[in-house]
Amino acid sequence: MIKFKSLKLQLFCAFGGLSLIICIFFIRLSFLFADIIQENSAEAILFTEGLYVASNYRPNSPIPAPRFDYISLHSDLSQLPLKIQLQYDQNQKISRITEQSFDGLLLSQPLPDNTRVFLLLNRTPLEAGSHMSTVMPLFLFSVSIGVIVLTLLSSWYLATLISRPVQSLTNSVIEHRTTQTCEIQGKEREDEIGHLADAFSETFAQLQSALKREQDFTRDVSHELRTPITLIKNTLELSKETPLDKEGLLILEQASNELKQTVEVLLALAREKNLEFETLTILPIVEKTVLAIYRIYPHIGFQVNIAIPANMKVSGNHYLISLLCQNLVNNGFYHGYQGGMKISAEGNKLTFENELTEADDRPYYQGLGHGQYLVKRIATVMGWDLSIDQLDGTYRVTVITR
Repeated sequence: MIKFKSLKLQLFCAFGGLSLIICIFFIRLSFLFADIIQENSAEAILFTEGLYVASNYRPNSPIPAPRFDYISLHSDLSQLPLKIQLQYDQNQKISRITEQSFDGLLLSQPLPDNTRVFLLLNRTPLEAGSHMSTVMPLFLFSVSIGVIVLTLLSSWYLATLISRPVQSLTNSVIEHRTTQTCEIQGKEREDEIGHLADAFSETFAQLQSALKREQDFTRDVSHELRTPITLIKNTLELSKETPLDKEGLLILEQASNELKQTVEVLLALAREKNLEFETLTILPIVEKTVLAIYRIYPHIGFQVNIAIPANMKVSGNHYLISLLCQNLVNNGFYHGYQGGMKISAEGNKLTFENELTEADDRPYYQGLGHGQYLVKRIATVMGWDLSIDQLDGTYRVTVITR
């Protein structure tokens, strides 16, 4: 089976083949109509002459002769050649007579005195049969060739016209596959080409989004996991010379917790489903985050003052908002301790504020900037703005939601 790699060639072959079949059908039909017209014309002439002979016949008078030389009159069937007699059909008023050198029609015409005569028409000398028999095939053949040529040219033009948008779409995809944006041509169309262009644009955008998440994930892993891994590695190296004391075990525990929390955030940012946003009530999420701290460290006192309206709603992803609040509350817990923490809201601003204090009976490994990068990344993904300030021993994070 022949395979054509070009859509243009496939369309041309399809249109051209279909058009040729239609042309051949109509050419054959035209020749058939021409034959039928000639046949009907000869029968009409023969009928007319039969009526002429019958209407002008008078009993006991000579039978009127036909007016055309190519029609012969016979008073008896026996006057005709035997081969013609054998082709005579009594059930038909007109019989078709065909011989090697003769093509004609035989009419049995009744006369007023109940006698019968036979009129034999020789179709060969007929103008419709002789002159037109050479002119009409030539005419039809010329017209057929012209129609076929026109059909092939039209098919090529239509194939080019139909395949051009596909070629333009292909070129547009090739031109933009190395860029960050893809302005694919044809999206304004309302046909299948437009739908294909929309599908390409949407797919390209999804691929670009997935690629960016992969790049961000790689960068975030390199940026955020290096410190806790290095700390764990160094602590274990030191333990080979000096057994780990309570402080060392605490450092390992906190580094492990940070590593787990960081991986959880990075995986959340890398998942596409976490980029689906909805309108949520923020207060239950904050309360759940604070209660989680109390469950983990029930022996450590930590006052949290929450002043958030119960009906305050934000647009974002529930899981990402939970991780953002978890990081900010953990920061306040690590650095606020006895000073506690205040979480308030005004308009679309959400503020996390705590005083920086020191104590020996709480986790202390995290630095002041712990989690800032991840918090900013979460806020950026959801389209939120975030600012971090440290003034007069107070650490304040302001989140502008949407």
